[in-house]
Amino acid sequence: MTQVTYAIDHLKKRDEPQTFAAILEYLSMQTREESYKNALEKILIRHDKVNYEPKREGHPAVFSFRPVHNIRSAESLLRYLQAQHTAQGLSVKELRDGWPDAEDTISKLESEGKLLVTRNKKDNHARMVWPNDPSLNFEIDDEFKAIWHKIKLPEPAALADELEKEGLTPANKHRLTKKPVKAQEKPKRKARAGGKTTNVHMAGVLRDYSHLKK
Repeated sequence: MTQVTYAIDHLKKRDEPQTFAAILEYLSMQTREESYKNALEKILIRHDKVNYEPKREGHPAVFSFRPVHNIRSAESLLRYLQAQHTAQGLSVKELRDGWPDAEDTISKLESEGKLLVTRNKKDNHARMVWPNDPSLNFEIDDEFKAIWHKIKLPEPAALADELEKEGLTPANKHRLTKKPVKAQEKPKRKARAGGKTTNVHMAGVLRDYSHLKK
């Protein structure tokens, strides 16, 4: 049903859960036959992009959009990232599934030093985010920066020699180059002089019956 897509897009744009009556009103389907409306409701209840809360005392049944991540604020984003047990980070594309304006908040948190962000080179849009602890940031004196930048690295071709001068062995120095193994040629048999001769050891024993051939 095309109406299912429209209904889910509507839920995605709404911050508050919606009753089924409100969804029908948005779709202008109040006057459709009951069988059609019942079919639509069942599809929405079972849809993997929809959260359904059944009717309870004093509260009607409601529908809401189910994003990949239920994150819609700076606080919930930082809380989610800090609770991660790995350094995998979070995809901004997945984050925008339920929070279309996430990039504005991401840029603000990045400027405050609370997020580490990678961006696409083409359009500079945020691509991945990680938590950052501003207390771990510290300034390096200009004097040390100048000393660091004065250190000149040797050219790649001379790098191995420079390492050996310092008593270090280049990792690829003992890398062996395997030579291709040549297939052993079988010795050729020498042809017998005077043509092919067989049963030499029976000479004088076998009789010649060639004159009997027809």
